[in-house]
Amino acid sequence: MSEKLLLRIGRAPENDLVINQDDIGNLHLELFRDATGNVFITDMESSFGTYVNNKRLKGYTLLGLGDEVRLGDSYILKWEKYVIEQISTPRVAPPTRPSQKQTVHPTHKTESRKKNEASNKDTTSNKQLIIIYSVLLFLIILMYLFN
Repeated sequence: MSEKLLLRIGRAPENDLVINQDDIGNLHLELFRDATGNVFITDMESSFGTYVNNKRLKGYTLLGLGDEVRLGDSYILKWEKYVIEQISTPRVAPPTRPSQKQTVHPTHKTESRKKNEASNKDTTSNKQLIIIYSVLLFLIILMYLFN
């Protein structure tokens, strides 16, 4: 089991990851990794929004490898990099802060969106199957307990 991790991301200097862009909120989002390694993203009601695979995030969701996270209009967050870095970094180490603003080239963003839209259909189907199987398993357990 890995240890828990919480990263606060936004424009304010007290965040673990500071992004100085006009379309980034003071506390824009949080990344949380639980003890089993699942990574959750929570939009902190940012004005310009957080997008996972080009869908606006309301509340929180579980991230999967390859999911694209965009803050505001153009900032692509390489979230996997920060989670992996934090696994190998001692807890007493200072938070990771970018030295310069990341720029995203429109052609790369468009190509990435096309790839993510195709893989998003597969991910949605897989999530739906997991939910269906989970509900069925729950019902089987209930039937076993009450019979």
